[in-house]
Amino acid sequence: MTHNTNPQNPVELAYIELNRRLLKEGKWVYNDRTGERCLTLIRHDIEIDLDTTMYPLATTRRAPFLLGIGELIGYMCAYSSAAQFRAANTRSWDGNANGTEAWLANKNRKGTDDVGLIYGGVARNWPVSRPDGDMLSHTVHEVIESMPNASQAEIVAELSKLVAEHKAKAASGNPYQPAKIDLIRQVYENLKQGKDNRGEAITFWNPGMFHLGALRPCMFEHWFSLINRELTLNSTQRSVDMGLGLVSNLCQVYLFGKLMAQITGNHAKKAHWTGYNIHLYESHVPLMEEQITRPVQPSPEIWINPEIKTLEDIETWVKPKNDFKLIGYNSGDIIDYEFIK
Repeated sequence: MTHNTNPQNPVELAYIELNRRLLKEGKWVYNDRTGERCLTLIRHDIEIDLDTTMYPLATTRRAPFLLGIGELIGYMCAYSSAAQFRAANTRSWDGNANGTEAWLANKNRKGTDDVGLIYGGVARNWPVSRPDGDMLSHTVHEVIESMPNASQAEIVAELSKLVAEHKAKAASGNPYQPAKIDLIRQVYENLKQGKDNRGEAITFWNPGMFHLGALRPCMFEHWFSLINRELTLNSTQRSVDMGLGLVSNLCQVYLFGKLMAQITGNHAKKAHWTGYNIHLYESHVPLMEEQITRPVQPSPEIWINPEIKTLEDIETWVKPKNDFKLIGYNSGDIIDYEFIK
């Protein structure tokens, strides 16, 4: 692993160049959800060196260190509440939990601070689909097939018996749990054993579950590859908010690659970020025009607690404030990019 010998981080330089390209080549597109115009580009790629302690946090403006870490830990642990994210040193989900009209009106919302199934909550609770339709229809079909000579009344009685059994289990604190796949643990276990089945993908994108969460995922897929114990990560982002989001997103790609390598006993090598709808809100344009004129400072470094050795460690005791340290961070002043709902 290399330490900080380059005064500037190549990832930040690539971020600055992407913003210059966006300001020069971007087309105006009206966004229905926010009611604002955005300068928009389609697709861009950035390579991130994981074999270094250089941390790709922006230095042209003061950027929050713990926010991106808290979000990533929350995604890996399947947080479902803004309160959990706040306890992990990030308030980034407060607005989505409590200030978004569509989510406030959603019958699946469970009250103050609830964000539902988002990001890791989707990946760690991926439903196993039935082969011929919804679960209820499939259950009725199974009962009918198992009772070929039964009358309709007998079949209804059997279904009533099943309903009673499920109600009794729920009342005893042991409700029915539908079959599901934990994609994060599945990939973790394979990489830990040195396996790469050409499908080590963690995806948060499930249209059938969008109604269960406050927001669709922006960076929605992480694909891990392993050759001779060297780990590579490819991360895909459908929607890229250049003013507020990408600074943290690039750090999260770096951290996800580093953490997965560390807890699976592999060597972190490279990461590749791909963004698709890359946009800058109209109200953010003057702020970004100022930011890209500022000097890029020497890159900070990051310390990650070497005692983090398993996924269970992340799930149980890891805290952003205690187990991650930013070293040598110098930056320009804060630029106040407004959160666009």
